[in-house]
Parts: sequence; C-alpha cells; structure tokens
Amino acid sequence: MSIPEKLRSFSRAIRGKSCSAVILAAGSGSRFAEGSSDTSLPKQFIPICGKPMIAYSLLAFDACEAVSEIVIVTRGEDIPTTEKILGDLTLTKPYKIVEGGATRQESALIGFNATSEKYSYVAIHDAARPLITAEAAYNVIRAAFVSKAAIAASPSVDTPKIVNARRLIKEKAPDREKLWNAQTPQVFERTLYQISAYYAKEKKFEATDDASLLEFAGFFSKAVDIGITNLKVTHPDDLIIATAIIESRQKADKEKQV
Repeated sequence: MSIPEKLRSFSRAIRGKSCSAVILAAGSGSRFAEGSSDTSLPKQFIPICGKPMIAYSLLAFDACEAVSEIVIVTRGEDIPTTEKILGDLTLTKPYKIVEGGATRQESALIGFNATSEKYSYVAIHDAARPLITAEAAYNVIRAAFVSKAAIAASPSVDTPKIVNARRLIKEKAPDREKLWNAQTPQVFERTLYQISAYYAKEKKFEATDDASLLEFAGFFSKAVDIGITNLKVTHPDDLIIATAIIESRQKADKEKQV
C-alpha cells in the first residue's frame, strides 16, 4: 500500500470518532504521605509551580482536540476542592465530577459509567501523572481509534530482575526488549472496555491498570511510545522531577513567545 493510500485508510479509521476523558483523582495518596512531612492535602491537590497537580491533567485533556468531555472521579470529601479548582481553570470542554469507589478499578468503572454514550471511546488517566501533554494524549487516542485499544507507554531502559520474597534473584527475567512500562492515558473503544470491566468484576479479578482488564478478557492493547517524562508522582522525590520538567516547559513556552 502506498503512503497516500495508507493516509486515506488512516483517515477513514478515525473519522467520526470521539472520546471522553476520565481523570482518576480518588486515591488517598498513602504511599506519598508515608514519605512526606505534609499530609494536609491529598496528593492530587498538592501544588506544582503554582497549580494543583490535577490541574495539569485537566488542562492537557481540555486542550486535546480528540477529547469531547471530561469526567473527574474523586473522593466525596474532595468534591468541593475539585469544584474550586475547576472554577479557577475555566475549561472549554463540558465536565462533571463524580464520587469514586473503594479501589482504583472501581473508580475507573464509575467514571466510565458517568461518560456520555454518544462518545465512542474513553481515555482513562491518573491525576498523579501531571506531565501528560495534549499532544501525547492525542497520539494515544488516535492509535486507539485505529486499533480499538491503546495505552501510553515507554520501552524499558533498565535491566529487569525477578526477585523472591527474600529479594534473591533466582530466575531469568524476560529480555528488556520485550518489556515496556505502562502509563496513562489508556484508551479503549467503549463496548470493549465495558465488556472487559464487567467481566473482571464478575470474576473478582483485581487489576493494577485498565489494559489488564482487557488482557484478562482476552483482548489486547497497542503500546504507544510517548517517552519517559510522563512519570507518576508516587513519592515526594517525584515532585522534584515533575517541578523541573514543568519549569523547563514553561521556560520554553516563554522563549517561543518572544
């Protein structure tokens, strides 16, 4: 197939498709709190460069042209704080806030059920990944429009090891070339996610990410390399890296405007 033919085929594959974005911000940030002296705020509301952490994800998905609506999933007690943040941001896309569940998996399903059925895809993203960009989100969503399911990821750069309970290395790990680090957003065709999520719920399968639900149900996702900067803020030291990257981006934006 020639390049023009490939482009026409790709255009047909994504034409008329739309996506809802679900931002998960219902966690308590317990691992972050263990290493932090300040536990007064849930992790997703901690300020980075003058904005709450969750604000960066909200702004990125609001700026993403493939996203038609945003659903924010948070704890019931955090809804007033979330409403204030949203009021300060003045998003252009329609949004709603819903109360999450007891687990991330449960919260993701609640968020999914709160999206409009008129949008054929759903992108699920962790608010603890504030470095996602509109461009990176678009690339993952666009890949999902073609392959039905796609996740943000990056190839592993470290040599993996398998350790036992005593942290002894007793078996050979898979080749690094086959290993990728999963990130978010993870984007799925609506029916595909719905089938997988409810199948996992019926079988009481607990997943660490949304793509695992599809794998459990016998489906597959495409990995989209968006680089290593889309880190998850898990420990206080991660804030140092996130701050440095955001400051670098802000500096680059100012230089472009000069």
